[in-house]
Amino acid sequence: VNMFYMKNILIALLLITPTINIANCQTIVAINEQFQTMAARLPNATEIGIAQLVAYYNFTFPVDNYNDGFAESVDVLKVQISTNLSKTYSDNLHKRDKNLSFGEQNGAKFRFDHFDAEVFNYVSENKITVQRRLPLSQLIYNTTEVVEYSETQEIEWTQNEGTTIINGYPCLTATAYVAGRMWRVWYTLEIPTKANLWRFTGLPGLVILAEDESGEFKFECTDIDKVEESILTYKWHTRKMSKAKWLKTEREMYTNPDSFFNKDGRLIIMDNDTHQPITETWSVRYNPLELN
Repeated sequence: VNMFYMKNILIALLLITPTINIANCQTIVAINEQFQTMAARLPNATEIGIAQLVAYYNFTFPVDNYNDGFAESVDVLKVQISTNLSKTYSDNLHKRDKNLSFGEQNGAKFRFDHFDAEVFNYVSENKITVQRRLPLSQLIYNTTEVVEYSETQEIEWTQNEGTTIINGYPCLTATAYVAGRMWRVWYTLEIPTKANLWRFTGLPGLVILAEDESGEFKFECTDIDKVEESILTYKWHTRKMSKAKWLKTEREMYTNPDSFFNKDGRLIIMDNDTHQPITETWSVRYNPLELN
């Protein structure tokens, strides 16, 4: 068991406990420094497609270790794929949503750092729609706040020579800039598809492995099932904005979270190590998956 996450889970159990300020009847919430993407009660949903293929990926990404840099984290993503549509999201977070909403017992594990987005890839329209949960919103607003942005996308792939066997599939490779990062992907023609993992459109086969050039982000396929199931979009309380505005908002959220989240003084931020309130400026190291 990763002791970094065990420590944070214990801190969460100790610190995510509201107390009441009797003088002004205001709820005060003590939290640790780490952003938390929290499970939510699922709202009503609309079916927007039927998946014929479901793939699972280990997604590796950096998170602030609140010491001297970044720690490596891994979440399991589920990708639902139909003819011209894919949806990529955290499998574990959605299971926790269903536990909270319907009382399911599906073994979903508690953690802070889920992949916080649901990414809809509308291939025939060259459109990407992203819905991202704001961290801490359940604690602050007593509801799940979701930011939504859409953009058109054209990817110019450079095909590379050679074939590599990855997880039993013969794979070709290609490189391209996607959302501001240079990616190398390995894809297989044995599973032909127009829709694909995350934003990776324009390839003739399913992506089995993808790494950005920094080595900090990686998608690795672990399982593929040919099943039919509904692709849903949930009717969250959304703040719709442009991608450019979201990137500016996200940077502000990380560099000055106290101002962003704590304008009414409802939060007490506790140091991860000392468990004492932080008196200096609170910030979270910023290394997003999408740079533009």
